Amino acid sequence: MTLVVLTKLLKTVVLRKDATILRQELPPLHEFTIKCRLTDLQHIAYCAFLKSEKISNGQAFLRSAQTFTCLCNHPKIMVRDRQSNAADAAAARRRASAALDASGTPSTPVAVDDESQRTEPGSIGYEDADLQVLSTGTTIDIDSSASASALADGWMRDTIDRYNDVGLLEHSYKMIVLMAILDACQQKGDKVLVFSRSIPTLDYVGEYLKQRNAAFIRMDGHTKMADRQRMIDLFNSEFSVDNIFLVSVHAGSLGVNMVTANRVVLLDLGWNPNHDEQAVARAYRYGQTKPVYVYRLYTYGTWEDKLYKSNVHKIGLAYRVIDEKNPGKHFTRKEMSEYFSEPPRNPASLLDARTFKEDDDVLAAVVSRHRNVIVDIGMQASLWHEDAEELTPMEIAAAHRQAEVEGEQDLGEQDSSGTQTLVRILGHPEPPRPQAPTGQLHR
Repeated sequence: MTLVVLTKLLKTVVLRKDATILRQELPPLHEFTIKCRLTDLQHIAYCAFLKSEKISNGQAFLRSAQTFTCLCNHPKIMVRDRQSNAADAAAARRRASAALDASGTPSTPVAVDDESQRTEPGSIGYEDADLQVLSTGTTIDIDSSASASALADGWMRDTIDRYNDVGLLEHSYKMIVLMAILDACQQKGDKVLVFSRSIPTLDYVGEYLKQRNAAFIRMDGHTKMADRQRMIDLFNSEFSVDNIFLVSVHAGSLGVNMVTANRVVLLDLGWNPNHDEQAVARAYRYGQTKPVYVYRLYTYGTWEDKLYKSNVHKIGLAYRVIDEKNPGKHFTRKEMSEYFSEPPRNPASLLDARTFKEDDDVLAAVVSRHRNVIVDIGMQASLWHEDAEELTPMEIAAAHRQAEVEGEQDLGEQDSSGTQTLVRILGHPEPPRPQAPTGQLHR
């Protein structure tokens, strides 16, 4: 009932235009969620890291989320990410030590203006020179304290360091599925966009494609602005042999037209589901002449699974409040809140005997080759089906009457924007009013 009243209040201040009209004029859009198993190494490392870290709010939570995301993509990616963190920490300590030696007093941190030394806003991973060195396999000089904090983590010594071949593709079923998708698209002659929020992930995928002599283009936060349009034009050319485009979500999910691609792979998830929607829109937009297929890959039972459920909830909430739709509720609050819990060791397959030949021949080829590494495959569109259970006209009228009684004074006199009424309706305490200054202002 609360959302019904909230929808009415927002009607007067929100102008909503979505991509629904595109579906009427463009070829069909098919979105699949592919839930992959964890490999033995991933599961062991995941549980070891889960037990070694104190998961809490704030920076510790975000650092843990970053590590889990990289580990779910591939153990080698996680190792590189932690090496990069250690290298950055060591470099910061060296700069602080040099400044202290020069001046005798600690220096104030200075903002970096060079784009190549920045991390990509909101990204997982780093785009600095240290990581570029790591990606080529060159040893980087870091001090012993950095090594102790990251490269020699106890849980890593007991798990990942026992494997001499940690970089092999077989240590990540998600990467195996990705390469199977790329192979099937190559046979059909379809162009593919591969999006990731993790720069180490793009490094790993790019290196593997080079080993296979596969032609591809890559664009991330390091790519110069002057080069980006040239790369896009090259990819869109009908004569281009580069059928794979590796793209950083935050560098290439807005303002980019890649309609020659009709396959999109989303390798990892973030907190904001709109970034994924914008990534899909690079291919599914005016000018597209083929059906578009989207593959969202994530590991079953891990923190990615919980994050996906949270994102579904966010999109569903927007549909309910702004678009006045009534999508069904698919996940409980407990399922969405338990981000860090031990994943199942060997989950049962939910694929049954489905072959997906009628849905997508590329997906059918992937399933026929790697059915044993996939737990389940779902259709994204099925999550937005309207729920038949709606409020009756009498219940809607009662909700509006209750809101009018509770917020009449605020709506009519004190707050024309309706802010206080919304706060009261949503059940949160009313924010304190700003107090007038009691002393003299100094300028």
